[in-house]
Amino acid sequence: EGLNRYQWHSNMHVFQKRLKERQAEDPSFKRFQSVVIMDLEHLSRAQLNSKVYQIIQHQSKIDSLCFPEVLRSCVIINAPTFFSAAWMIIKKFLDPGTTAKIEIYSFRSSGEKRLKELIDEDQLPADYGGKAPSIMETIISQDSDSGANVSRQITKLLHIKAHGTVQMEIVEGEELDVIVFTRSTDGAVFSIKEGKKKEVMVSPTTVRCPEGQSGENDDPFHMCIGSELSGPGIYKICAEAHKGRMSSPDDFLVLGKVRKI
Repeated sequence: EGLNRYQWHSNMHVFQKRLKERQAEDPSFKRFQSVVIMDLEHLSRAQLNSKVYQIIQHQSKIDSLCFPEVLRSCVIINAPTFFSAAWMIIKKFLDPGTTAKIEIYSFRSSGEKRLKELIDEDQLPADYGGKAPSIMETIISQDSDSGANVSRQITKLLHIKAHGTVQMEIVEGEELDVIVFTRSTDGAVFSIKEGKKKEVMVSPTTVRCPEGQSGENDDPFHMCIGSELSGPGIYKICAEAHKGRMSSPDDFLVLGKVRKI
């Protein structure tokens, strides 16, 4: 539900604001269309579940009915080999006109080459070979904590059945806060170790979403499990699930906020 509301808000309000800004810059501007970049790097088979297909079906229906011809092109890059099977399902939700606008590239280099044909370099994020600010720089500029010298963010998704680990590296003159988001009511025990020394920097902390707050329309529960971890260093965030190995896995999004000091 939250994603569907975000889709409606973006089309009705965010795009409207951009239209007005563009018209102010260029009075001859008459038409707005978007080029969507969908980067599938790190996509796993487990993430393509029935819920994802339901969201795609609903949003494509809204776009076709209420916002036709807004999409100029959608470029999918870093598509894994198994995505071809998923694409056969997704195509059924899309009208032929929309399907014709979607291009899929398995290799980053070929995808970036196509993006440079569609988008001016000063508008294309640096992540994809352009000269515009990177996606991370844009996120940081919109972050409410930007006044606290947040210079970058590191995000890692843990799909835990029994245990899992992620690493975050910071350099001299940086410090790190680690925040975990989840809807898991079983939870997991998190600890933080300094990579090379294997020294426990943060004692084991249980991260568990309270009962009654794990619904799809509830904001994910979050907890800061470590703050002001100083660089240089490679920090290893370790998680141990509370439930047994035979249970279904739970998701934990680990966010590292890096500040300059």
